[in-house]
Amino acid sequence: MKNYYPLLVFMLFYNFGFSQTQKEHKNKTYHNEKGRLFVNKHEPMYLFLGTNPDGENIQRLKSESTKEYANPFYFDTEGYNTVRTPSKVDTITRKVVLPAGDIIFEVYADGLAPVSTSKFLAAPNFFKDGVLYYGKNLEIAISTFDEMSGVESLFFSLDGVAYTKYASLLKITDEKAYTVAYYGVDNVGNTEKVKTKKFALDITAPVVDWNMEGEISGNYISGRSKIRLTAKDNLTGVRNIYYQFGEGKRLNYNFPISTGFLKEGYHKIKFWADDKVLNMSDFSDDIKSDFIIDKTAPVVSSKILNDKYIGKFVYVSERSQLEITAEDAQSGVDQIKYGFNDGVIKTVYKSPVSFIKEQGPQSVRYRAFDKVSNKSSVTTTSVFLDNRAPVSGIDYSGPEFFARDTLFINNKTKVKLFSKDNASGIKQIAYTVNGNEAVYDTIFTIENEGFNKIDFYATDNVNNAEIIKSSEVVVDNIGPEIYVNFSIKPIRIEEKSGEKINVYPPYVKLYLGATDKQCGTNKIYYQIDGGKKQNYTSSNSLSNIAMFNSEASHQVLITAYDKLDNEVTKLVKFVVAEK
Repeated sequence: MKNYYPLLVFMLFYNFGFSQTQKEHKNKTYHNEKGRLFVNKHEPMYLFLGTNPDGENIQRLKSESTKEYANPFYFDTEGYNTVRTPSKVDTITRKVVLPAGDIIFEVYADGLAPVSTSKFLAAPNFFKDGVLYYGKNLEIAISTFDEMSGVESLFFSLDGVAYTKYASLLKITDEKAYTVAYYGVDNVGNTEKVKTKKFALDITAPVVDWNMEGEISGNYISGRSKIRLTAKDNLTGVRNIYYQFGEGKRLNYNFPISTGFLKEGYHKIKFWADDKVLNMSDFSDDIKSDFIIDKTAPVVSSKILNDKYIGKFVYVSERSQLEITAEDAQSGVDQIKYGFNDGVIKTVYKSPVSFIKEQGPQSVRYRAFDKVSNKSSVTTTSVFLDNRAPVSGIDYSGPEFFARDTLFINNKTKVKLFSKDNASGIKQIAYTVNGNEAVYDTIFTIENEGFNKIDFYATDNVNNAEIIKSSEVVVDNIGPEIYVNFSIKPIRIEEKSGEKINVYPPYVKLYLGATDKQCGTNKIYYQIDGGKKQNYTSSNSLSNIAMFNSEASHQVLITAYDKLDNEVTKLVKFVVAEK
């Protein structure tokens, strides 16, 4: 991070306004390697004559005709100048050399300073807000040229330090603002005006960061999410941002990256940036830049708790509940929402759902959402709510008799229980006889003599139970008690085969009768001495039959029935004799 950038800007303006004082260089004359004489064109010139080469007895020449221009005089021409005398004289004969010609003394006047240039090498540059920035590996090459006397020295100053002679490339390494000043001096003292260049060095790469936009949970994102890359550079500014998924192709970042084209699963993104002078940031390996794309919705399942029966429909009761569960192997389940029938699916599922307590069909529609908002398709559970109990009854078939608000039956009477349910159907009929519990599965009878109470109720297949119903009966398994009376008392008792038998005189009459404690006598039958079975009535009763008037031994089999057809028999043995 270039946190020092504001200070650097201040330093730029500060340094750009400061420069070291130029060195002082005196004008002079100069002989080059060819022996040519170079003088500074700006300096005054004087001519001297002498009679020996050692410079003794030297006299300064004066002009009579142009004395105002002669001492001193100035060369008027840059470069080649001459001092002449008429006629060449042979130095031996002292005679004029023909053809006649001037004696020429060459002097080279140099009044121009060197011209220096600088080159900034090996580094990209960018101009921003009046400042010229360079990138890494900057080297400055300074050179100078003088056409006449030639360059004596080249001087430079960096950031206001004292001028020194330039010897080799200047390597610029510190990130800050700079001023480089330089000038050349030729061999006759002409000094170039100082040239300056102001610039700054930017060697810090941009800082890049990333963030996810959209549906995110931890390092899980949906395929609808986007990745936004941001870069900041405090000097020249960001040039480009680059990114790469895994070992894939490097791409330029221009707008948020859609993750929809990426496969579901683990991914790693690398990203970096360069600035306007090509400082490149490092890959983002030191940043946690991995993520998992979750494009798969949760898997939803449900289970009906408590009462449930599968028939024509899935039947439930008011006690039933729908338990909804979901699983998600990636980001995890966030929530489940549900709604009834065609209503909006908006209620957040927190615990098992109770059904609407109305008889008839209904449905629960639901879907699950994971933590990156992938949503499952809508699942529907359809049920038939049965909240009405069955209706049951009891039926007796066989011997039965009703009297005095009481139903009489016997152990041959068949007891049948039945039930009806218009929805889930009958599961069972439970009953008790005098407190003994049982589940009804077939017709039954009751053996217990006397008062009996039958309690029963039906339960349907979703455990709706009706209110207990009761039926009370009196079980009569005992036939009537038979009574036999003779019109005359026996005249004696005889013993035959160890059995005592009454003996009656002729013309004895036999009277029959029967009583029943519970439901009453229905019929009495008799058979005399193994004959035909006859109904005992007032018209053919034994008392009206004159058959017991002759001497004989008799057996009368008497059978009596009550109104439940309980049967009782009695054998009467007697003898008719005159004496």
